[in-house]
Amino acid sequence: MKFIKSKIKYLLSSIQKSVSRNGFTLIELLVSITIFGLISTMVVVNFRGGQKQDFLNLSADEIVSNIKKAQTAAVTGELINGEVPAGGFGLHFEKDADSYVYFADDGTHIYNGDLILQEYSLQESVYIDTSIDIVFDPPRPTVYFNNDTLM
Repeated sequence: MKFIKSKIKYLLSSIQKSVSRNGFTLIELLVSITIFGLISTMVVVNFRGGQKQDFLNLSADEIVSNIKKAQTAAVTGELINGEVPAGGFGLHFEKDADSYVYFADDGTHIYNGDLILQEYSLQESVYIDTSIDIVFDPPRPTVYFNNDTLM
């Protein structure tokens, strides 16, 4: 009898050892999915915020470059249709616009339908906050902001 009891105990213990946990419980799966979802949401939100900042920085760099372009054109006396424009070169920014223009000024030091040399588009979700004209009048050049000279 002892022999049979010991064999039964041995068989039961070997059965219990062979049955192991090969999966996850429902709670473990739900917790894992929730954590993954939270982390994914944070990554997406941070990515969009960083992308908007990059668009703004890129647009600012392009505007600075084009201001320097207008200044250089005025200093060097760039010719448009065989002559230097009477008022030099400038940039026109319109409030709430997603683009701006590079123009040859007719001498008024403001944009009033002057010859547009090029139109530039801003990056996605970047807009101009105010209307302003920046004009460089050759040969020195004198700088005008909305027809007011600063130099």
